[in-house]
Amino acid sequence: MKAIAIGDMEAAEVALERILQVSDDPKKIVYFASYLADAGDEGGAQAVKEALENNPDLPISTFITGASALAQYYVVRDRESEGVEEVEKFILPRLEAEGVGDRDKARLNNQLSRMYYGASRYEDAQRVGIRAVDLAPDVTAYKFNLSLVYEARDLYDLAEQVVDEYMTQKSDETDSDHLGQAIDIYLKRDRHEDVRAAFSRLMQVDPAAAALKTMLNDELRSLVQ
Repeated sequence: MKAIAIGDMEAAEVALERILQVSDDPKKIVYFASYLADAGDEGGAQAVKEALENNPDLPISTFITGASALAQYYVVRDRESEGVEEVEKFILPRLEAEGVGDRDKARLNNQLSRMYYGASRYEDAQRVGIRAVDLAPDVTAYKFNLSLVYEARDLYDLAEQVVDEYMTQKSDETDSDHLGQAIDIYLKRDRHEDVRAAFSRLMQVDPAAAALKTMLNDELRSLVQ
């Protein structure tokens, strides 16, 4: 774990190889390999796949860690179209299994939605994204992801609705991606005061991201400068 924490991926890969050689504990393998897969490491992703395939009865928390890391691996690599069926293969049966709680189902549906979105399967992304939000309406990240899907489908009224929900729900929002999305949607809906408010908050939490947005968007620059 120390190698990963300091960004030494080569040392982390060596450590994973050692764990695979000496440990038959699938939970330990999944948790360590997931750190690597999450960072886009192919060896880590392969170890996660093998652990999920060979241990279908993993505890749901361990399974979610592995499945989420595998999805993130494909997102980081911009290979969602290639990996979506692989991720489906693991997640869909768990969604049908007994004893999986609503919040766990929400997390799994959100991962599927991210994969479908990256693979440009926007209708599928919307279907499971709505399911994630319905199962865990308090999680603003799921609403943010769903707003991206609506935007991709030119459903700006629905994108505006879920952006309003997460911005109201978390009045002290500090995630720069969430704030950036709010700015983009409010611009499209001509809500200029809300654009300024979201931009002001973005300036506080991530000045570099705010500066970049103004450089790339003439309309935004004219509103906030």
